[in-house]
Amino acid sequence: MNIKGNRIISEKNVFRRIAALLTTLLLVITAIPEGFSTAITSVAEAADTAVTGAYFDTDGMEIVTYNVVNDFGADNTGNAMTGKQIQQALDAAQENSGQGIFTKVVIPKGTYLISSALVVYSDTWIYCEEGVEIKRCISYGPMLRCDNNGVGGYDGVKNVIVEGGLWNGNTDQWPNTADFSNIRFAHCRNILLKDMHVKNNENGHHMEIGGAADVTIEGCTFTGYTGYRKKEAIQLDCMNNSRVFAGYAPFDDTSCENVVIKNNLFSGICRGLGSHSATLGIYYTDILIEGNVFENLDDVAMIMYNYKNCTITNNTITNCASGIEFKAMSSLPNNNFNPPVVKSMEEAVDGFEDDANSVISSNTISVSGDDEYGITSGIRLTGYEVKDNGVIPDYNFRVAGVKILENRIESNGTTIALNDAENCSIESNILVTKQDGVNYKDKNGLTLNECDNIKITDNYISGSARNGASVTDSSGNTLDNNTIENVGMNGINIYNGSENNIASSNSVNSAKKHGIAVAANSSAVIKSNSISKAGDTGILIYNGSKGECSGNKVKNAVGHGIVFSKNASGKATSNTVSGAGKHGVLVTDHCGSVVLSSNKISNSKQNGICVSNYSSSVSVNSNSISGSVKSGISVSSHSKASLKDNAVNGSKSAAVSKSADSSISLPRVSGLSVNSVNNTDIQISFSGRSTNKCGYEIYRKTGAKGKYSAVGTTAKGKFTDGFFKANTDYYYKVRCYETVSGKKVYGGYSAEIKVRSATKRSVGKASVKVSNQVWTGKALKPAVTVKDGNVTLKKDRDYTVSYSANKGIGTAKVTVTGKGSYTGKITKTFKINPQGQSISAKGDKSGKKIAVTLAKHSSNSGYQVSYADNSGFKNSKSLWLSGNSKNKGTIKGLKSKKTYYVKARDYKTIGKTKVYGKWSAVKKVSI
Repeated sequence: MNIKGNRIISEKNVFRRIAALLTTLLLVITAIPEGFSTAITSVAEAADTAVTGAYFDTDGMEIVTYNVVNDFGADNTGNAMTGKQIQQALDAAQENSGQGIFTKVVIPKGTYLISSALVVYSDTWIYCEEGVEIKRCISYGPMLRCDNNGVGGYDGVKNVIVEGGLWNGNTDQWPNTADFSNIRFAHCRNILLKDMHVKNNENGHHMEIGGAADVTIEGCTFTGYTGYRKKEAIQLDCMNNSRVFAGYAPFDDTSCENVVIKNNLFSGICRGLGSHSATLGIYYTDILIEGNVFENLDDVAMIMYNYKNCTITNNTITNCASGIEFKAMSSLPNNNFNPPVVKSMEEAVDGFEDDANSVISSNTISVSGDDEYGITSGIRLTGYEVKDNGVIPDYNFRVAGVKILENRIESNGTTIALNDAENCSIESNILVTKQDGVNYKDKNGLTLNECDNIKITDNYISGSARNGASVTDSSGNTLDNNTIENVGMNGINIYNGSENNIASSNSVNSAKKHGIAVAANSSAVIKSNSISKAGDTGILIYNGSKGECSGNKVKNAVGHGIVFSKNASGKATSNTVSGAGKHGVLVTDHCGSVVLSSNKISNSKQNGICVSNYSSSVSVNSNSISGSVKSGISVSSHSKASLKDNAVNGSKSAAVSKSADSSISLPRVSGLSVNSVNNTDIQISFSGRSTNKCGYEIYRKTGAKGKYSAVGTTAKGKFTDGFFKANTDYYYKVRCYETVSGKKVYGGYSAEIKVRSATKRSVGKASVKVSNQVWTGKALKPAVTVKDGNVTLKKDRDYTVSYSANKGIGTAKVTVTGKGSYTGKITKTFKINPQGQSISAKGDKSGKKIAVTLAKHSSNSGYQVSYADNSGFKNSKSLWLSGNSKNKGTIKGLKSKKTYYVKARDYKTIGKTKVYGKWSAVKKVSI
């Protein structure tokens, strides 16, 4: 027979692997939000690992097979102790070892009782046929162990396969008088443990592997555990002392390396696999844990101390108290960490390697703890700072270099927790908190404590009772492009002296408290996040903390959009805040050195921006504020703020408001310059405003020694002064003002600017008054009055006058032309109206007519006679006499015994328009 690699796969193992994969897929697909990947990453994709495990190449070796029943008389009925016969077969294999012979010891179907440990030697394959049960019938010691030949390192037993069989610790019939492990291998190399069912252990390990290299444990099942100790089914040990691994001297700090643990089932026991102890400065290296299923465990599925180059991938953990614990140190270092044998403690500490270079990827984890004070978590990385305890000197043992990616975790505690870690990444995980049990109540979804330079990217976090992602006493960490939903407190909480952290491009929805909070003397850059429906504040910078908030979108916060509170400082720039239930942006409670700039704030239920409660040094610049129910900008309660270049529109109250005990400072107008100087006006321009609702007051003086006086106001950044003397030096300065509670609050004056007026003024801007005239048949030249401001100009010195179309009835023109110090011209019009009229009126004998006679005027086109039965001429009627010679007429259709009032006037038709003369006196006629 030729055995290459460890590719001996039973049908039972194939079906188990398929079942595990189906379970993984079902758990991953459940409740995954749109846009998150459900792919299971391969080992090659997850890490650059060279882990191979056991490898068998028997080319050139003779294969010898022994049958323990047929060849050695072993009893397979379960009625007699038969360990001696099986051991004889193993001893025969020992005799072949080193002779170029690989011995296969076949154990046929049946039940075998053993009263002492079976010892296996090099170059041996124990093959249990289907239906084999080996029962332990002794109160102390293992069932199977490798030979302890006193050789250290990895140079003891080598090239061993144990395949198949139910290895029953039988603790019901043979309870332990001391701890025991069912299977033990140490100081060995190239070991394959395959398709075994190891059952029933008390206060020990199902498999204990110490100081071993090139090991594969595949397709095995581990069930049945009793006892009060928390023990792993598979324990990897470092050969440091007899307490760690009794009976296998020398204790030379040989650890485990190149170990593959894959496709195994751990069910209904205490812990799954790992190491609960380590040796300082010695590492478990090149460990691959893949495709295993952990179900219904009372404690943690995996626990690792001092692991390096470790890959944990595609495992399924269901209904366990906790998932994966990866540790560089323990809070009880003297219990879990041993002083090294091969080096001094000082050398071990000085040579401590914190880069674990490990990957935890594509695992499906569902954990539930019921201990109120428990530490249930899906994945936990733990370092610890040791204070000199007499054994281990002062040192901070940190976890570093671990990648946690593409895992699907459900937990009623914390999903991922890092304590005292650095330079790790948490990427593309789906983290859901199950809201059940006492453990849920006070837990965060993802938590960092005393961690630095952790990258948390592209994760989905949902359902935690407290914060979605909590960063405490940690610095230099990045949270980027995560989606956080439906958490009981803050979406992201950066707290307790955490400095220089970055939260960017995250989506935080429906956090019951704040979307993102930075508190307790922490600092963070908060940029390009999308935060909606926060139960209180979208972004909170609080309690001595500093926040640089930019490019965020905060929508429909129940409370405020962005808040700086309680001695906080920082900047909020280029954020979009809409629909805040209170203020859009609030700076309050003794804050100082806060800049609010270029934010777009809309539809706040209170003020767009509010500065209150002894806050000072607050700059409010270039913000766009619209639709606030109260003021656009409010400053109150002993606070101070400077305003510049803000746009406030649609506020239902004032653009700017302040309380009497507060102050606002407006900008000094800048950029004052001359746009143009001509003979009609001087135009200046300037910039600098508090808001778009502010005004500007313009001041001017004549000559360098003159006194400034206000010459006008404007709401725009330019002003035209049309009242000046020609060829004169003028000085201008400008300041802006904001009307607050009916009073003007002023900014600083601009620098002054000197302007020399034009050598001549234009009369084009002057006012010209001329009166209308009555036709005389001659050219009419009425006098004109010309004023330049308040100065009345003098004819023939400052101007000349000419007339046109000034003889006939209609519109005449007068042109004023500048002269002397004036130039240009201006044309005005006046009317030449028809002559006034006189009328005689007499009733006839019939009592129903009135005859009228008017003065005849050859210059008109006809006459209008108006008559009514009241002196106010209400509902009057007219008699029209067309033609200038028809100056007589009769008013008909009147009623007798009534009094009528009559008047008349001339009209002249010019084109389609009638031009009227003055009405005559009214005649009273009774008929």
